[in-house]
Amino acid sequence: MMKYAVSLFIGILALAGIAYVAIPSESVETSNDRLHAMTYLAWRSIPANDYMLLFDTTPDTIAGGHFAIKADCDEDGNGAVDVLMGVAPDMETIKLTMEENMVHDLSTLGKMCLYHIDLPAEHDLLVTDIALFNPSDQLVRFGPTATVTIYVNAFGEPLEHEEE
Repeated sequence: MMKYAVSLFIGILALAGIAYVAIPSESVETSNDRLHAMTYLAWRSIPANDYMLLFDTTPDTIAGGHFAIKADCDEDGNGAVDVLMGVAPDMETIKLTMEENMVHDLSTLGKMCLYHIDLPAEHDLLVTDIALFNPSDQLVRFGPTATVTIYVNAFGEPLEHEEE
């Protein structure tokens, strides 16, 4: 009976033209000093000149890891958003480009492109925060298969915060 009810529900959704799959929007796995986080960006949006915070390890800095994003891109392979990394509010902008960080075999220009970035992106860059930034003057809405994964395999020294 339950199998029939689920099939009927899926059939009704299909007839109504609703294409929605209930997938958890975020998952995090930890193991000793390693951390893996994944976020589904499908249909989420970032307003013009705004950002979306993805990851924060404060007070611990990230000494080693990997960042990957599948996001909307233009015909030249430029991502619709930039990646911000650093210790907030001091963040470095990393452009998503065909030349710098695109995985060509897994990208479709003008649609969705896959980009990989090492963590930290620069050897002397302290990173506790990772965000996506919309540098345009228009809303960016991510496509149906947009995702972000972050893998941290080494943490650096914790930051010391000044008392205010």
